Amino acid sequence: SIFVNNGTFRKTAYSGRTSLGSMTVTNNGTFDAESGGIFFESGGTLTGAYNASTGAVIAFDGGGFVAGPTVNLTGAGEIALTGGSMELMTNVPSGLQFVGGTLNLSPSFQGGGMITNLTLSGATLFGNYTVAQTMTFQSGALNGSLTIGPSATLYITSGSHNLTSCQLTNLGTVYWSGGAMSPDGNSSVVNNSLWIAQSDDTFNNGGLIVNNGTYRKQG
Repeated sequence: SIFVNNGTFRKTAYSGRTSLGSMTVTNNGTFDAESGGIFFESGGTLTGAYNASTGAVIAFDGGGFVAGPTVNLTGAGEIALTGGSMELMTNVPSGLQFVGGTLNLSPSFQGGGMITNLTLSGATLFGNYTVAQTMTFQSGALNGSLTIGPSATLYITSGSHNLTSCQLTNLGTVYWSGGAMSPDGNSSVVNNSLWIAQSDDTFNNGGLIVNNGTYRKQG
């Protein structure tokens, strides 16, 4: 099934969720969550406008989504990828959080497929990527490979950080200020530059940890 929104779809009055299940959504208008939540369960292309007021949620929760360059996200509530998968074509839509599901980056993302600014807050980043400027890994998982470039910075903060069949290579600077790092047996962490541990946390599970640079404990 296909749901085409050419007007305004507004959720009001009740604190529960309105789910669009088993239908791919095409949005040429506005989805407006004034209370409760609007949950998209079967994917679609993110165009048009999405607004979540304070305390309300718009959740991309199932299926495959593509975030186009023209989507407009507003409001003080939460607008987030919570399940399914999403591909970012050119940039991160302002206001979009990645708290679950799987995130993929297109070859044209942020100008040539390199990460210049990305925050991961619970989702799984899937694929092989290079950080050219800044990435914040609050929580979630990495699957594939992630290289921190010579002039780039990775901030590892707060929650749990899982590496699943992932090769994490640091050629720049890593600031690890919170949350355990948990590489599985098919993963590796190789530091060829500067890794600064700013908290009392641990490397868990298995995997290969190699330090060819400087690992510094601060704080």
